Amino acid sequence: MIAGAPLIGLLLLVLFTVLVVLPVIARGWTNLTTEEIAIYGGVLLVIAIVFVGFWLDQARERRFLVRRLRSSRWAPTLEVLQAARPPFRRAGPHKASGVWNALSTAFTDRRLDRPRTIADLRVALELERLPISDELIEPEKIVPGSRSDRRNRRNSILNGLVAVAIGLFTGATACTVIGIAMILIPLLSIHRMRKSAPDLMFGLSATVAGPGFLVWNERLVFRSDAALCLLRSIGPVRNTDPAVEAWFYSRDGIRMLAFPSVHDPQFVEFWKRWNHPNPRHELAGET
Repeated sequence: MIAGAPLIGLLLLVLFTVLVVLPVIARGWTNLTTEEIAIYGGVLLVIAIVFVGFWLDQARERRFLVRRLRSSRWAPTLEVLQAARPPFRRAGPHKASGVWNALSTAFTDRRLDRPRTIADLRVALELERLPISDELIEPEKIVPGSRSDRRNRRNSILNGLVAVAIGLFTGATACTVIGIAMILIPLLSIHRMRKSAPDLMFGLSATVAGPGFLVWNERLVFRSDAALCLLRSIGPVRNTDPAVEAWFYSRDGIRMLAFPSVHDPQFVEFWKRWNHPNPRHELAGET
């Protein structure tokens, strides 16, 4: 996950601590000028806005999805998820096996077949338009992107430009550095940057998607017949092209891939492989 709102906020907070708080402690709080207090307070306000905006979006998103799903034909699936309560956090085999058992039991109790993928309503129509062919396709490395949508990345860049301008105008080096970070971090999510990511890994392991399977860093394998992909959209309800998180659940682990949009080229490649009508799980051992 690159340039997600919590990650940006955390990095900015670390930079603020190293470049501002520690030097100020060494100098003494009483030596701060009014101008410095105003500048540092502004930077802290920007960092707080990043976190608060993210949390508000998440709360609004949860309310929206529950309200919409309750009145749809997917209500039974919602009941399964509410009963199993799969966590949205990474987990190893010990915790993942309990989550998988809860999911399997919830589907069985309601006499429902477990699907390969569950997606929320905001992206369901767009997903139906994505190409899924029964032609043979080869496994391919998948490079995740950002869970922040374009609006959040744009706002981060604009705030960064303001911070750089303030830093240059006042001579506050810390403010300039933090502003540059706010500009550069979201740029890592651009597709052109991500396309070169496998080459920049110098042969290290990567996530590989194939017909009906996902190999996570050469160690963990999610197979469509023994795993569930839960796709949820991220961001404001009014956003018609939100970022998405693809969460994978199996007995062996819980993992997540983030993408800036369902139209992102990397997501499209992942989608048509994971949902391939003719899974070839035996290829997972050859990647």
